[in-house]
Amino acid sequence: MKNGDRIYWIDCAKGITILLVIIGHSIYNPMVRGPIFSFHMPLFFILSGMTYKWSKDIIEYKAKTLKAFWHLIIPAISIYVVTTVLLEKSDVFLKSNLLASVLTLFFSSGVKFSLPLFFGGGYIVNALGMPWFLVVLFFARSIYDYLQMKISKRLVMIICIFLSFIGAIISKYIWLPFSFDIVLAIMLYLYIGANVCINKNTDNRVFKCTMAFIIWVFTLLIEFYFTQNYLELASREYVLFPLCHITAIAGTLFICGISNVLEKKNSILCYLGRHSLYIFCIHALDKLWKPLYNMTCSDVANCMFRLMIDLLIFVMIIWLKKQVDEKYKKGI
Repeated sequence: MKNGDRIYWIDCAKGITILLVIIGHSIYNPMVRGPIFSFHMPLFFILSGMTYKWSKDIIEYKAKTLKAFWHLIIPAISIYVVTTVLLEKSDVFLKSNLLASVLTLFFSSGVKFSLPLFFGGGYIVNALGMPWFLVVLFFARSIYDYLQMKISKRLVMIICIFLSFIGAIISKYIWLPFSFDIVLAIMLYLYIGANVCINKNTDNRVFKCTMAFIIWVFTLLIEFYFTQNYLELASREYVLFPLCHITAIAGTLFICGISNVLEKKNSILCYLGRHSLYIFCIHALDKLWKPLYNMTCSDVANCMFRLMIDLLIFVMIIWLKKQVDEKYKKGI
């Protein structure tokens, strides 16, 4: 891939999945949420591993890490501060709320939980919410970038498999600061993204897509049958581990196969995927306008309203960004 070029099926896959993220957060029927949750976050980790330009030396590594901090950690903190101030109508910098806010940011958990005895116990840590993904992506990608720069590819594979196993085990007993147990658990996804080539032009791509679909559905049904549950990284639900990882990878490969067929340079799905981080941040903030899409008793209807409102705001932001960029260029 030449510098600046895009792989359109990857954009398409991101576009499909970011819409599924909103649907999965809006429709609470497990028969809808389960299939979506079984792969949607792993897909973004895997595709991040595919598209990220890994560092060649320590100087480049430091520069990329700093840039990633501004692109991932700062938005995560900003989303939390904005939603806390506007929704709870409280100043996060007041002394009475400072401890709660610090703990929330320190643990960066997608869901609230009770502070373990190891850290003092007896205190409920509020959820950071959706920005947990940005925090985990920052740390996991930084760790993998350092590993691939310093050691052989085979050793990186062994370490990533080991860390994924350790992360899932740790999650059963203690949830670490900065969701670091999840950081460890998803290292395998980054390795797969960085090293497994998914070739669009293979003759048997239909067969591969079909097999991925069969494996995804079959393993998901096994998980439902034995646990009535599904993979959910934010709440550390590693259902029938490591089978859940097979489900996530197969679901990702299926969406990638579908995207190979649907991709078009100027398609709506590709455009959404190209700006999936914008949509993610808008979706993370959409609790601010929850009354606008939570007007009915139907999850499906509310989901449609939510999709339309989030995408409308996305279009407005992109339009405003273009206006600012054009004025900036003219000013230069």
